[in-house]
Amino acid sequence: MADNNEMIKNVPKFNGRNFILWQPAMEAYLMQLGAWRVVNGTTTAPADAAARLAWDLLDDRAGGSIRLTLGPLFAHMALPQGAPVANVITAGSRRTWQALQAKFGDTGAAGVFVDFSQAVKFKIHDRDNVPTKLGELDSIFHRLTALALLEDLCAMIMLSALPDSWDNITSTLLGTTAIAALTPNTNLPPRSTWYQIPL
Repeated sequence: MADNNEMIKNVPKFNGRNFILWQPAMEAYLMQLGAWRVVNGTTTAPADAAARLAWDLLDDRAGGSIRLTLGPLFAHMALPQGAPVANVITAGSRRTWQALQAKFGDTGAAGVFVDFSQAVKFKIHDRDNVPTKLGELDSIFHRLTALALLEDLCAMIMLSALPDSWDNITSTLLGTTAIAALTPNTNLPPRSTWYQIPL
């Protein structure tokens, strides 16, 4: 149980604006618990009493885990098991997941702003793993498709996020590349070689 307590710390507290970050982390945690199939509906309540008890326990674990990560303003969204419909019982964790998905799954203006704000404030430090951090920034760009950010703007944000010790690389790249040709994918060195770049 101690391992589960440590793992759930990797799931950000849901605050109504971070669903796009909370969802995959929560999904991964539920997979670790062995409860994801209950939540996504691929495993339904069995008829056998002993098997049903085990299924209910997984539903309780999943529902409790989701509830622990919901901020106080969203605790009311944790739902109990649904009443049987045509002998099918909907897991409470599944009902909760579906309610959250329906309300927060579509990224609205607030969600886009959160991602944009993260992107422009993103900073990589010398002690960080640069390729990993650039990958994080790149994933934020992919979530910002609603803004249709220009490739050269993404490249500029990416370059400004690099550690100060990489300033010579940034200067060289900016001095030798036309702004229209500057993109994260074609003008930054291939990610596989980032660790080899002399500083």
